[in-house]
Amino acid sequence: EGRRIYIGHCAKCHNLNPTKPGGIGPELSTTPLEVFRTKVPKGTYPNGYTPKRKTKIMPKFPSLADKVDFIYQYIGSFK
Repeated sequence: EGRRIYIGHCAKCHNLNPTKPGGIGPELSTTPLEVFRTKVPKGTYPNGYTPKRKTKIMPKFPSLADKVDFIYQYIGSFK
């Protein structure tokens, strides 16, 4: 399920391979789970986290709030 969500929602901006940066978004393989849990559904970063890029164009995906762990597991399979 994580693969399907990643390809459908994330790869367009980041990269099909999450260990590589995309044209718009950074690589995701080193991003902590806590960041995914706030950034994906809420569009914000956890307190104290410094984003890899200064752009603020990633939309919120509140419908994916309960799917973040699947996305993270898929990304982790590239390590």
